[in-house]
Amino acid sequence: PDPGAPRVAQFKAFVDEHAQREGLVLISHEAFSQYLPERVDMAELADFLAPFEDARVVFTVREQPGYVQSIWMQRSKKSDNVAKLDAYIERTINTGFANGLHADFNHLYDRVVAGFGADRVSVLTYDALSAHQDGPFGAFLDFLGVDEPADSFADLKDIKQSNISPSPLHFELARRATAPTPTCFGLVEMAIKAMKINGPTSLLTRDQRAR
Repeated sequence: PDPGAPRVAQFKAFVDEHAQREGLVLISHEAFSQYLPERVDMAELADFLAPFEDARVVFTVREQPGYVQSIWMQRSKKSDNVAKLDAYIERTINTGFANGLHADFNHLYDRVVAGFGADRVSVLTYDALSAHQDGPFGAFLDFLGVDEPADSFADLKDIKQSNISPSPLHFELARRATAPTPTCFGLVEMAIKAMKINGPTSLLTRDQRAR
């Protein structure tokens, strides 16, 4: 990117400030896994982080069908509630990208390793993070070797309840009921009460999941 761009300058200022301090700095953002329409140059990112004594990447992945439908629900909740589900899934399978994000984790992993080196990249699974008694945040603390319990962070008391998506099938029913207007949590709750299902649901067919 243009070194003079405001966001690049802000990021550089952030690094320059915090690299001089003691302690651990954790930077997390979905943009790091974005590929379209604009992607992060991992080698350049590594250079930006050079002022830190040590910079490492924690690469988290989840099972792909769940990841693909999670992106669909997130997009639908925010604004785009006119797209067709089947068209989105087929496009994702055929291109390897879901709303500009890598759906093929191998490609993203290769990009990260090319920029930082394999010895500076660790892989964690979403299932393992979610299974931790204190949720993903607690799992990260353990991984990073932080002795403080997750609930000792006053501003993160409810962190273990974060990043929980509604039942995909119930969400899709609510979405279609309000399209093209984005749906709401209350309507999803109504769908859950109206159609009780034991176990997880999926928006992908068996054939789509296999592909």
